[in-house]
This record gives sequence, C-alpha cells and structure tokens, in this order.
Amino acid sequence: MENENNYQTDTNVQQGSTAAFEPKKKNKKIFIILGIIAAVIILLIVVFALGGSKENESAQGNSTENNTQAVNAVQENKKGSDIGNYGCKVKSAELCKDSNGKNAVIVTYEFTNNSNEAMSFVSALTDFVYQNDVELEIATLDEKNDIADDSDVLAEVEPGATKEIKKAYVLNDDSTSLKVEIFEAFSLNDEKITKTVKITK
Repeated sequence: MENENNYQTDTNVQQGSTAAFEPKKKNKKIFIILGIIAAVIILLIVVFALGGSKENESAQGNSTENNTQAVNAVQENKKGSDIGNYGCKVKSAELCKDSNGKNAVIVTYEFTNNSNEAMSFVSALTDFVYQNDVELEIATLDEKNDIADDSDVLAEVEPGATKEIKKAYVLNDDSTSLKVEIFEAFSLNDEKITKTVKITK
C-alpha cells in the first residue's frame, strides 16, 4: 500500500509539474508570435519609408531638371537688347586701321542705363568680340582718332539716359562677320546678349 501511495504521489507531482510547465510553454509561444509580428511591422515600415524617400528624391530630381531646362531656355532665347538693369544694342562694326597699320574694327554700341544710379558702360557691362570663334584683342588707335582714349567707356550715363559707345578690336581678317557677346558686369548670372554683325568698309 505504501508503494501504491508513493506511486500516486509521484504521479500527482509529475502531473502538477507538467501542468505548471504548460502555461510557460504557451507564454513562450505567445512571445515568439508577438516578436515575429513586431519584426514584420518594422520591416514594412522600413520598406515604405525607403520607397517614399526614393519617390521624393525622384520628384525633387525632376523638379530640379525642369527648373534647369527653363533657365537654360531663357538664356538661349535671350535675343533682345536688355540685360539686368541695362540695355545694349550693337549698331555697327566699321573697318579701320590700328596704330600699327593693322586691320581693326570699331564696334559701336548703344548703351542705356536703366538702373537707379549713374553708371559707365565698362562698370555696367562686359563685352567679348569673336571672329572665327577666336576672341579679338583690344586695338590701340592713333591719337587723332576720336576713340583713342577711353572716354566713351568710362563716361558715366545718368539713369534713363542712352549713350553711343565705341570700342576698337584687332581683326584676324577684314571680311568675316563678328559675334558679339555682352554680359552684365560683376554678375554670377550667365545671361547674355548675342549679336552677329557684318564688317562695313
């Protein structure tokens, strides 16, 4: 009888320990399932976040590209005579000789000061003259020539006024047309006025 009682006691202990162990196993399973769900949610959040940032980058890239194209279009289509606070027209290019007897050209500009203060041509604008895609050097003329000194380009023009400006350049030949490019001085803007002009003799 004693053995039977011992056996029953052992059986009850085993059953009790098994019963106590079962909730722990259930709890462990619940934690594992919750962990998996949390990992999936975090993974989805990361995927959506990366996808959204790529879409934003793509949209920003397209916006920047469109803005750049628009700016370039404005610069390429600049055919008028206004640039910044100034106006400038290329009126003529007349053949002449420099002080060494070489062929030169006098380019005549019509400069208008649309700013709020008196400004000289050289302070307001920068010009480049090309022939056969080669930039021409400034020519030195005889003293008897009206533009031998720099009085034209240095003369201050009052706001709203217009003045004729003449500058001389050494030519590579006396027949090829000139390409004149005019930029606003001391500006980071690439906008320019471009004009092709024939040499008159």
